[in-house]
Amino acid sequence: MNHLKSMIIMGLTIGSTAAYGGTITVSPKQNLRNSTGFFRCSLWLQGDGFPVDYEKSTQRVSAPISGARASCTFENVQPGKYAISVLHDENDNKRMDATERGAPKEGFGFSNNAFPQGRQTPSFESAAFEYDGSNSTIALEIRYLPAG
Repeated sequence: MNHLKSMIIMGLTIGSTAAYGGTITVSPKQNLRNSTGFFRCSLWLQGDGFPVDYEKSTQRVSAPISGARASCTFENVQPGKYAISVLHDENDNKRMDATERGAPKEGFGFSNNAFPQGRQTPSFESAAFEYDGSNSTIALEIRYLPAG
């Protein structure tokens, strides 16, 4: 009986270990424009909704900003193809604010340094990268468009 119990416990331990993935920590390459609001990060496993329909992302993390710096950490990320979008949500309304013409008013960034083309947000494919499951740190360029 003790042998069977030991095998079950060992099996559960091995099985549960496989369920954990690595971490991806995201930070801005440069200082943010200011320390107001939050640094919001979204991890995407697929292109549906990328990069603006945050509810469709795989994970979302918000981090406070201090000294114009912040970082988000996605945990238990399994190996696969992902994209990351970030927002410096200066007024803490949990969305990207835009001008009447649709241009972003707040800082934003994407993995692979993907950039909007014309009036279109970048595609999932342009921002996607292969993740091997190891703990990783990614520094993203945060862009602020000129006012007006």
